[in-house]
Amino acid sequence: MTVRVDRVWRRDDGGWGWDIKGYEGRGIYVLLATDPGGRGIFVIDGMTSTTGKCVVPQQDFALARDASRRQAVEALEVALTAIGWGPAIRDGENMNKDEASQQREAFELITQPELLQEGTTRQRLLGAELRYDIISSVEHLDYQGVAKRMGLSAECAGEVIAELTAGQEIFSVTVGNVEIFPAYQFDPVHGTPRPEIKQIMASFANGTSAWAIAFWFHAPNGYLSGARPYEHLSVDSSAVVNAARAGNELLDY
Repeated sequence: MTVRVDRVWRRDDGGWGWDIKGYEGRGIYVLLATDPGGRGIFVIDGMTSTTGKCVVPQQDFALARDASRRQAVEALEVALTAIGWGPAIRDGENMNKDEASQQREAFELITQPELLQEGTTRQRLLGAELRYDIISSVEHLDYQGVAKRMGLSAECAGEVIAELTAGQEIFSVTVGNVEIFPAYQFDPVHGTPRPEIKQIMASFANGTSAWAIAFWFHAPNGYLSGARPYEHLSVDSSAVVNAARAGNELLDY
């Protein structure tokens, strides 16, 4: 028997999670997770995140928080093979897709609210995980944070930020009722908006949601040899601009 790994993610409690098909080698879908310290493997309830049956004891499994997703899949494969569930294969609906296909699926889930509101539990969880992964791993600024970063006075901050947003020189995402701005848009020394941001945003079709743009910046990019665009801005910003133009030419909006 084999286990199919469809998805792997870092949980908000500090542990790891996997979405698999092949529970006990019987072809059943299940969510697995470690404890907050990355130890052990447990069955979890996908809607409540409560921990259920222990699959691999804590003393027999440990995975570091800073491990890569590939390392997380490989570690799971070893653990599940040891307990007789069979080796993990990575041809699940998310693990075996090429970079462009993965980005397209995530893009659709984020930009089409009906998929998140009326779709399957798997789709809703994926959309929520994508958003959480973005806001938890990248620094974001509220209005006051942007004003401080740019050295703006309280009197003019609102007007300046509104003008920059309207001119697509910066963008924000909304979490609940709070509007926040990814900090990578601003020069780390001078605090001014990076000019490349406007060029990158111009490559997206009109009406593209801010969350879709945020995901593009966050996702590993094939045109950048697997680097994440937001991280690569400080390495070679022109390459990030070119990656946006090249990648978005391939999308069917």
